[in-house]
Amino acid sequence: MNRNTCPTFAPRVHRLGRAGTILALAWLTGAGCQSPGTPADAAARLARAGEECQQGNWDGALADLDRVIKLTPDSAPAHQLRGQAKQVRGDFPGTLA
Repeated sequence: MNRNTCPTFAPRVHRLGRAGTILALAWLTGAGCQSPGTPADAAARLARAGEECQQGNWDGALADLDRVIKLTPDSAPAHQLRGQAKQVRGDFPGTLA
């Protein structure tokens, strides 16, 4: 299996529930144009991280997810997606952090 892909990863991104709502709102409101460090910025970064994961850009996704978690530490979707990205990269201890 190619380390950059995971057959069960993409469907999980779409089943994040609340995160899907956040992603849709971020897109509809143009959250990418918001000031850095705001909740709208965190939502835009979460959306971008999901896209980067689907494209196999794990480093970019993890950088965005780390920033999202710094801005919104209680973001369960960000923690879940970061754990999945680290698992796909083979960083199994990092999935628990």
